[in-house]
Amino acid sequence: MTQELSATLARPQPQNQVHAPAAEQGTSHESGHESVRLLAYRYLRLSRYESARPLIELALHQDPSDPVMRQMLVIALLGLGRAAEALEHLASPWLRDAGEAHMLRGRALSQLGMTKDAQAEYARYRRFREHVEYLP
Repeated sequence: MTQELSATLARPQPQNQVHAPAAEQGTSHESGHESVRLLAYRYLRLSRYESARPLIELALHQDPSDPVMRQMLVIALLGLGRAAEALEHLASPWLRDAGEAHMLRGRALSQLGMTKDAQAEYARYRRFREHVEYLP
């Protein structure tokens, strides 16, 4: 999940490209879904959480099991100061045990003033990262 997110964010972005809905571009449903995902990534990168959220929700409507989009929704919600709602999404089966989810859960708990719980989640995230470094 993290590698896909990093790889997508690292892709070079075309300059001055106008984004039209997939139907106007004459693209397939699949490439339209990818366009929605990429535009949502761009909005998140620009901290435009209000703009990113409806696109993320559209992508999740098309593919509810997409863990990257679920993670992006949590990031948008945290950016909007909606930590309690973000925690609800972090409880989903697609994110519950994901390593990055521990870090996001820590941020949400911190926003809610639950410092000890947040520190415990950050510790889980650090342990996850330590184990990942040793994988072949």
